[in-house]
Amino acid sequence: MKDWREYRDLCQNIDDFNALVPLLEQMTNEAMLLRHWKQIQSMTGLSFDAEAQQFTLGTVLQPSLLNDKDNVEVLQPIAHLKLEIIILYDELKYVSQDTDNTGWRRKKAKRIFT
Repeated sequence: MKDWREYRDLCQNIDDFNALVPLLEQMTNEAMLLRHWKQIQSMTGLSFDAEAQQFTLGTVLQPSLLNDKDNVEVLQPIAHLKLEIIILYDELKYVSQDTDNTGWRRKKAKRIFT
């Protein structure tokens, strides 16, 4: 049975899928924005609409994705770092709105008299 072409093809398909699973996990991270999907398209030569209803796992499971796996894997950590920077920026913006010119946080005075 191991000599059958179909068996070897099936084993190759399974190996290819197993190689893509970590990449697919990274690609589903919330940090992956539309611009990152466009970068994936330009790297792999795939053409798809990441926001379309018809966007499925089968859309990205193409041989070119496996060929460019190393390039695509680099995107997720960068996307994650950018998301962290955006979150920190928003937090700093909030804190700066809550401080006076001296850098001390403003504290709302309690109402003693009603």
